Amino acid sequence: MSKMATVFVCIPAYRDAECLPTITDLFAKADAPERLHVGVCWQYQDGSEAATLDIPEAWRAQVQVDALEIAESKGPGWAKHRAQRFYKGEDYVLMIDSHMRFAKGWDTLLLKQWAACKDKQAVLSHYPPGYTPPDHLSSLTSLTAVRAQLPTKGGDIRFCGETLKGVPPAPLNGLFAAPGCLFAPGRLVRDVPADPYLYFEQEEMCFAARLYTHGWNIYHPTKVALYHWYDGAGNAVRHKHWSDHPGWAEMNQRAIERRNHLLGIDLARSEEALAEMDRYGHGDARDLEAFAEAAGIDFRRGEVTAKALHCGFIEGGEAYLPQEDAAPAKQEKEQPTPAPAKEQSGRIVSAYINVPVDAFEPASTDVLSYPLPDRLFATQEANGARPEPKLLTDGVPGGVLLVENFASPAMCDYLMDYADRTVGRKLEVVDHDRSSADKVMTKPSSGRITDQVSINAISDKIIPLFVDIYSQRLAPFYGKPFEWFERPQILRYSAGGKYDPHADAEHMDRDTRVWYRSQDRDVSVLLYLNEDYGGGELSFDSLNYAFKPKAGMLVAFPSDHRYLHAARPTTSGTRYVIVSWSAQLGTPRVKSAAPYASTFLHLRD
Repeated sequence: MSKMATVFVCIPAYRDAECLPTITDLFAKADAPERLHVGVCWQYQDGSEAATLDIPEAWRAQVQVDALEIAESKGPGWAKHRAQRFYKGEDYVLMIDSHMRFAKGWDTLLLKQWAACKDKQAVLSHYPPGYTPPDHLSSLTSLTAVRAQLPTKGGDIRFCGETLKGVPPAPLNGLFAAPGCLFAPGRLVRDVPADPYLYFEQEEMCFAARLYTHGWNIYHPTKVALYHWYDGAGNAVRHKHWSDHPGWAEMNQRAIERRNHLLGIDLARSEEALAEMDRYGHGDARDLEAFAEAAGIDFRRGEVTAKALHCGFIEGGEAYLPQEDAAPAKQEKEQPTPAPAKEQSGRIVSAYINVPVDAFEPASTDVLSYPLPDRLFATQEANGARPEPKLLTDGVPGGVLLVENFASPAMCDYLMDYADRTVGRKLEVVDHDRSSADKVMTKPSSGRITDQVSINAISDKIIPLFVDIYSQRLAPFYGKPFEWFERPQILRYSAGGKYDPHADAEHMDRDTRVWYRSQDRDVSVLLYLNEDYGGGELSFDSLNYAFKPKAGMLVAFPSDHRYLHAARPTTSGTRYVIVSWSAQLGTPRVKSAAPYASTFLHLRD
């Protein structure tokens, strides 16, 4: 009788309530749970999450946990590296995220899929269908290959799934892997171990290049064995390392230097960026230049061709891959005025989606040429003194407007005093499952912790202020007039208050993972009232941009998912900000009417 193949399962978990259900489902759905050995790096917040995982007794001896308080954590790559230390020579390894569900008999299925590759160096990997906690598995049955996306603001080339047309007779040979869903011979852990010095966005491309140069070959499966919980699905909370650690930007910058070295973009100079490069660097089976040529990427110039964007490197995959028009390697500058909205799979996407962030150019930067609106608060002014307003441009991503000292200290003090004297209510988020074209439904969310304060008692001051902002500042900047803006709100973030990464106008479909416009918003506006609090940075993680807002600062940006943004947790004091959202004249609508109490600036013809 042949020996039963053993499987080591590697799970990095960061404050994830889905981790224990993932482990439970892993064992419960396996044909042979006795073959499994699980290694977990469990990162918990003291007082919010349990310091240990309560593994069911039947499988407790097969699970090893490295438990650490989050203050010790150094990021996702570091956590995966720690989980891999539990590998004991098992025949195979399954690397997954801590929010997964499994098909019945998944272990047998993966072993058969790997054997179907007929390659001892095969690595099975793809982006699996989604699930919604606790156990709603996607009905989506289509399979995916893995392709590249255009570079992020920070220069990282991330991956995503390319849906296949039909089911190939055998796994397709590709070049890119999804590190959160990967099955291979166990020796991979020692041959190409997780790099603890990379942070997050750098991992995918660096890992794919290391696999290639070490002689491993990636294949995309023809059957679904696992399901993944993607952001935007369900009500549960997905905590992120960068939301809890103010020093994440420094870790990320060091990782970018290491990425540049690994991909031949620029030589690293710091000791930390070069740490243990012999262990976590490239192999000598194939060279990096051959990988770049095969993939269709010029790392030094940051150019990604249609070959990489549409899986053109998969030989024999023509019958199963969507036919795409060739895309430019590096997008040229677009016209500064917003492109019209378009339809995607029958759903409207936002007005600016055709204007790449890097290509955005304001129609006008002369946003300070009009008299500032302090006349509305004249009785609160102290001798007319105020700091000089300033338009900030250095390092600011395209499409983002930042004006320092837009509101005077006296105006900010007046509005904060009003907020402190007014009873607020816990703010809720949109419930996309229950909302319709005629009615927006809301629900509580632990991803958004803040109080909303109504402006009813001072609307005679706030509404004219925002009429000024939209008509005199933002319309010239974005090159298009605004039809309406939603009634502003004052938000108070007390200690612990936060708002996890989100898009103001768009929602991701839980099955297709396609973003679509769910609210009629084109531009988001924030006016910050103070800076005497701890934490509370405004971050655009996908753009690698974050900053601590200053009192009186005006911020605006397009409301689509490219500008996913977050209010990082306030660690001390109280953070005050006024928020509003707006719809431009002539953009398509997904609702039958404007939001309640909107202020109209123009009417359609």
